[in-house]
Amino acid sequence: MIHFTGMHHVLFSLMMMLGFSALAEDDYYPLVIGQERTMLLVMMEPDGSATIGQEITKIERTVEKNGHAYFLCHVWFEGFQDKVDYTYLARKDESGVYIIDERSAFADERRELILPLKSGSSWKQVIGPRTFTTTITGLENVKVYGDKTVDNCYHSQITVDDDNCIRSASYANGIGMVKNLLIWKAGRSLVYMLKEFKPGK
Repeated sequence: MIHFTGMHHVLFSLMMMLGFSALAEDDYYPLVIGQERTMLLVMMEPDGSATIGQEITKIERTVEKNGHAYFLCHVWFEGFQDKVDYTYLARKDESGVYIIDERSAFADERRELILPLKSGSSWKQVIGPRTFTTTITGLENVKVYGDKTVDNCYHSQITVDDDNCIRSASYANGIGMVKNLLIWKAGRSLVYMLKEFKPGK
């Protein structure tokens, strides 16, 4: 079940009843200090075995870098044998969402999304030797954890020029990413789906 508290619970309930597109202002990638997103992770192996855990992302504070103000996003995994714990920087303006992945040897700023999101838009980004192509294919209703459905999410399809993995992601107004799917040609798959969202202040 997706948990919200206080006025945020009332607002989310209204959003679910009316559809996210009914909001006066679209924000498919909200950035707010204290915001916390918990995603259920299910890794399926070709033999049918599964590993289940969760990814938690919390926006902790703002930092200045290269003349821009970024939100520091702390990510960690629970339930997996390998320890994952890292941070990245995120900012946005009217043209897009920009990310600096502090784990990467290619730690330059890259544009994660072009804003505003709209069906049919497409862009490329080069990260090291690889080129990523993202296409917004349209709006969809997305099932998330607890058999909940989030309406009017923008669906993106991501391809990589030298990769054997198909990637997709869905973004909801007022929440951001609610689902992420990776499918490898070898038969392994990894699905992220929204479990809990705390909007922050």
